[in-house]
Amino acid sequence: MSISQFKQTINKFATGVTVVTAYNNAPVGLTVNSFTSVSLDPMLILFNLDKKISSLDVFLKTNYFNVNILADSQKNIASIFYKKDIDRFTKVNYRPSRNNIPILANIHGLLECQKYKIVEAGDHYLFICKIVNIVVDETKKPLVFYNSKFCNIA
Repeated sequence: MSISQFKQTINKFATGVTVVTAYNNAPVGLTVNSFTSVSLDPMLILFNLDKKISSLDVFLKTNYFNVNILADSQKNIASIFYKKDIDRFTKVNYRPSRNNIPILANIHGLLECQKYKIVEAGDHYLFICKIVNIVVDETKKPLVFYNSKFCNIA
């Protein structure tokens, strides 16, 4: 068993694509497909972040996050927020939430979240967050990631 085998197997699991955003003196965000619901009561979600990301301090310090669920037309947004060492927010349209957290334009859905708990797990941190607001645009379809590629669902 190897890391390569593990990655190949995990890539066979289809996921939605999100951009998780936060704010601390400036907006930060990154593409995340390691996202799941955790609990209905209270409403909790989870996303995980690599300990090596440059914006980790912001995510560890802030109390609020937005999970922007990308629409199938937003592959370019996912790519922008995956790249390193660029000013991502000069390349996209967004507006601040009531907590000053970026909300990307034209997304499929939005989960506004408050930090609930952070768990250290290997080379990642698990961010468990309580939902404080939900918005869904039913006219859009979600972007999906499968087999290391962005896909549209039928």
